[in-house]
Amino acid sequence: MTNRADEQEVESFASMFAAGFGAKPDRIERRMKAEKRSALTDKQRKRGAVRTAQINYRCTPAYKGLASELAKHCDASIADVMEEALALLAKAKKFKGGE
Repeated sequence: MTNRADEQEVESFASMFAAGFGAKPDRIERRMKAEKRSALTDKQRKRGAVRTAQINYRCTPAYKGLASELAKHCDASIADVMEEALALLAKAKKFKGGE
């Protein structure tokens, strides 16, 4: 047999979670976004989310080293260097496609 006081205690405990646990979802989302942004460097914060597509390909260690060193020399990311190089190649070849 259960005791009425025990039942009320269980109901009281369960009622604490009836409205949801913790902060509201929109507040949690804003907090997560702020925490993620705080982990970025100044350079990353300034750039914003321009790049949303990804390209992966294999290369030689020498090619990777050259890309890394050139990016450091230009104080840019490898993606920035590749974008500029691709734009220059397209211009040199008089390529009119793409965006």
